[in-house]
Amino acid sequence: LALGIGMLVDNSIVVLESIFCYRDEGLSPRDAAIKGTDEVAMAIVASTLTSIIVFVPMMFIQGIPSVLLSQLAFVVTASQISSLFVGLTLTPMLAAYLLEPKGEVGRAISFWGRLSQGFGHFVQWLLTPARWMVLAIEKVYEAILKVALAWPGVTLTLVLLAASTTVGLLPRIGSDFLPKTDDGRISITGQMPPGIQLEDLAR
Repeated sequence: LALGIGMLVDNSIVVLESIFCYRDEGLSPRDAAIKGTDEVAMAIVASTLTSIIVFVPMMFIQGIPSVLLSQLAFVVTASQISSLFVGLTLTPMLAAYLLEPKGEVGRAISFWGRLSQGFGHFVQWLLTPARWMVLAIEKVYEAILKVALAWPGVTLTLVLLAASTTVGLLPRIGSDFLPKTDDGRISITGQMPPGIQLEDLAR
């Protein structure tokens, strides 16, 4: 489910990014929505299908694994198909009618435009701390990347060392198919002598 939820918004994000690129070129929201969606449609269809292809065979597994995997596969597959449908239909439609025309950002064109603009400002204010955190992470990443590119030999040595250490630890990692868990139940098994009367057994 965590995997499915993470992938659920990917299609709409890709479509919106493409729409905003055309919008920044000066196209109207409607034209930007049409061209932006058309440009990435095949890409997000292919991307979604590659995810679905992995999960669909799990629906046909038999035995104990089917109890664990079949429902998960159905949920992820259904959510991905829904995400693709929304990304190709609802997202472009909302972008066409709610986005402001280029050059008129400060002026709302309709009730929905004002509502969208106000909601956008609220979300930007709400995400300000997150934006600062992302910018800080980008600065740290940029510094590490500069060092890694300046010293490729040292970087490669550290990567190989980390990989070999990980491989060396594999034999020490245990595994279990269904680990024992405490589910709050208590069970008692008793052995009675052969020929015991039912009354004594019940007592």
